[in-house]
Amino acid sequence: MKPHQSTSSEPVSGSFTVPADHPCLPGHFPGLPIVPGVVLLDLSCAVLLRARPDLGAPREIKAAKFMRPVKAGDVVRVSFAAATGAADTLRFSCETDSGLVAQGQIVFSLRP
Repeated sequence: MKPHQSTSSEPVSGSFTVPADHPCLPGHFPGLPIVPGVVLLDLSCAVLLRARPDLGAPREIKAAKFMRPVKAGDVVRVSFAAATGAADTLRFSCETDSGLVAQGQIVFSLRP
């Protein structure tokens, strides 16, 4: 039996947590550490690429909106779904127990 291969039309989801000792936190911001947006994007892409290595590296952040801060220890649930009209572009959203924290679109390089 062949293993199931995900296609670009199938949503992908997963989660991650940024530990309190992550090196990004002490300087962002002292006294009230929050996870930088770039770290959220990087960890979100890592979730996706574990399930879909065929997408290749992220090539462009087409859009990204950050709605509320993420603190160390928050569980971030991320989901990706196909964007309309572009095989290399996926919509993403990130949520915590507080609600939606980020959303946007990322363009990938698509490995041959």
